[in-house]
Amino acid sequence: MTLADRIVILRSGNIEQVGTPLEVYNSPANMFVAGFIGSPRMNFLSCTVDKVEGHVATLRLQSGRTFTLPLGRMPKVGTVVTAGIRPEGLEVAPEGEGLLTGEVQVTEQLGGETYVYVSTTEGEAVTVEIKGQAAIRSGVQLGLNFHPGSVHLFDKHEQVFAPYAG
Repeated sequence: MTLADRIVILRSGNIEQVGTPLEVYNSPANMFVAGFIGSPRMNFLSCTVDKVEGHVATLRLQSGRTFTLPLGRMPKVGTVVTAGIRPEGLEVAPEGEGLLTGEVQVTEQLGGETYVYVSTTEGEAVTVEIKGQAAIRSGVQLGLNFHPGSVHLFDKHEQVFAPYAG
């Protein structure tokens, strides 16, 4: 990605997406591309559409917590979808809070950043990227939040729901 002006993502000989490295990273065409580009890979969380009002969907995570997303194409209420969030899109929540909660499994200190691998209470594995050297240990309970603007939403066919362009 660092040497290319444009890249092509292939799956089984078929073109999934063509674009600049940052276009593909920031706006993946589907779940395959989203999971393929980036290291560590994108986190995928199951959620259900609770409510649709205009161009805004209310989504319920397995934790029971909800968040809203403005979307161009709206899923139907009750539909199970997948929220994709890059590790840098997650942040540690104040103690006792968070859209997600879980136990830290491993902390990887890389000097300029720390990767924290968490198993959520619902059994989903997520990776959090924290800038700098975070003093977080294995076994600790952690709450996590994310900004809805960092979420990519995918349907059951792994196609992206584009954000509402207004």
